[in-house]
This record gives sequence, structure tokens and C-alpha cells, in this order.
Amino acid sequence: MFHISFPFTACNITELEDLIRQLPPPVLLLGDFNAHSQQWGSIKRSSRGKMVEDFLLKSKLSLLNSGSPTFLHRATASLSAIDLSITHPALYLYFCGQTDSDLHGSDHYPIVITTDTPSPSFSKPTWKLHKADWAAFSHQAALELCTDTICRAEDPI
Repeated sequence: MFHISFPFTACNITELEDLIRQLPPPVLLLGDFNAHSQQWGSIKRSSRGKMVEDFLLKSKLSLLNSGSPTFLHRATASLSAIDLSITHPALYLYFCGQTDSDLHGSDHYPIVITTDTPSPSFSKPTWKLHKADWAAFSHQAALELCTDTICRAEDPI
């Protein structure tokens, strides 16, 4: 996962493509793109929105946004969707993105990414130490880890 924010910085499609090339697939790219488009819930389409639309088509990435607003302009009380959740198509069916209804003190609604896919479970390793042949282990360790062998090695560590 990579987070990007460029609300006031000029960005072009080549820079986004370069960013995606640097990230190992499958990618989950989240950020404040400050890009307006009807495709993700804005009323209007900005030039940056058109650029992101073109980027999504060209890079064959998918958008997780549900169309809900992600930003509240406090001065005008207007809502827009400028924060985007972009993913590789291989991950698209595994994740769902929705905005939280509480701003939590910000002017951006948090985007909550969820999945129904259970996390892999890892069992804690266990050893049957009481069944070990400690005499054989000690003898083998003494043969292989003698001082002469270690001191002659190129990398004694």
C-alpha cells in the first residue's frame, strides 16, 4: 500500500506511471488526488480528474471508491470526492472502500478499506525438547563449531 497526497502540487500522468512502475504489484494506492470526476462521485470534472481517468485507463488499475464524498469544504459546506483508492485488478474483488460518516476533526472523511477474505492463520511453532538427543547434538555441535573452524572461516560470525 502506498499513500500519495498532492493537493496543490502539479502532477502529470507520467509521474503517476513512474510511481506505479516503482511499486511491487499488486498495488493499493490511496491518496488525496484533489481530482474531480463524475466517475468517483464529484459533480464536475477537473483537468486533474481527466488526467487521473486517463491514468486509470492506461495503467489498467481499478477504483475502489463507492461514489461517496470524501471531502467537506468548510467555507461553502460543499462535498466532493477527491480522495481515491486505486488498486490492481487482482485485488479489486477482495477489497471494499467506504467513507466513514464521521470527519473525526478533519475536512476529509476517512476511507475504510475492508475485506471479507480471512487473514492467514499462523500457528505458533512448538518443539518437543524432551525428545531431543542432547548428547548427539552436543557432540555434533562440538565437531562443527570448534574454535579452529570458526577462526579459519572468512566470516567467523
